[in-house]
Parts: sequence; structure tokens; C-alpha cells
Amino acid sequence: MPKAVDVDDRRREIAHAALRLIATEGYGSLTLRGVAAELNGSLTLVTHYYANRAALLEDMASQLMREYNDDLARMDEDTADPWQRLGRFLQWMIPLDEESVIEERARIILAAETRNRHPGIQSILNTWDSEMRRAMKQRVSSVIDDPHDIAALTDMLRVFTNGIVLSVVEHPDDWPADRQLAALDRFLQGLGLPQAVASR
Repeated sequence: MPKAVDVDDRRREIAHAALRLIATEGYGSLTLRGVAAELNGSLTLVTHYYANRAALLEDMASQLMREYNDDLARMDEDTADPWQRLGRFLQWMIPLDEESVIEERARIILAAETRNRHPGIQSILNTWDSEMRRAMKQRVSSVIDDPHDIAALTDMLRVFTNGIVLSVVEHPDDWPADRQLAALDRFLQGLGLPQAVASR
């Protein structure tokens, strides 16, 4: 008797294969057949769940959003310290492992390639960016009071973490995790924030 397949697990598996394909081969390489090959499976492995590339792309973007939201929900479970929560969040925003680098590379490619062609995907990416900004602002507002300072610091931190992401995507060998963390530490210290934010 064939082994039962969990639909959510299979969709996740397909979505992550699509992400890897985009990150390593580019947006143009994303076909249902290409994703099947990435999974070492037949085309029906993918077409059973997705009728076309647009459906796969939208579900992949939605799944990423859900995974990020799950990460955010778990991130603060074992600490109430607002500075530590901010530090953890900032470290989560930068790609410290290979899987994160792949996700960020694919996200940047998707943002560039789908801007005028796939409004549904662009909408999901815009929602993701708004959620990240909201989560950052929430953590910043728990450590400082002035609304102008909150907005300014949120902008600075968002731009800085995006800059690290882009640097890693462009030059991954030059930006290992320890260099990313050191740059984050120096930036936070330069802003006069407590050492607790920069600690690992």
C-alpha cells in the first residue's frame, strides 16, 4: 500500500524546491518541469498540486509569509527583555545560514522579476515587507518612547538589515555569519544602543 503523503508537507517541499531553483538558476528557469527535476521526481509530482507556474509562485510566496510569521511567533517565547527581543529580531533579519541566503536571493529575484507581471505575488511581497516593518517598529517602540525616534530608528534598522542582505546575496563568500554579526554589532553600538542588543 502506498505511503500517505501529507499535502501541506508536499506543498512545502515543492515551494522550497522552487525557491532553490530561482535562487540558483534565476527566475526564467522556474517551470513546473524544472521544479520536478529539482525534486528528482516526475512532472505529475508538481502538477498534482499546481496547475501552472503562477499558482506555484503565489502559493510559494504565501508559504514563505506563513513560515516567517511562525518564526516571529516563536522568537520571543523565552524572553520578556525588550532589548534582547530587538537583538534577536535583527539577527533573524540577516541571512546567517545557507538556507536564509537562498531564501533572500530568491525573494530579491522575485521582487525584481514580478513587479509588473504578477500583481498577486507583488502584493504578498509588499505585505511581507509591511509585516517586517511592523514587527521591527513594535520591538523598537518597546525600548524607546519618542514617536519620531521610533520611526527614524525603525527606518535605519530596516535599511541596514536590507543592506546586509544585499551584500550577502551579491558577495556570499565575503559575508559569512561572523562578519554579518560583527557589522550589526558595530552599527548598533554606533547608534549608542545597549550591548544587550548586539549580543548573540
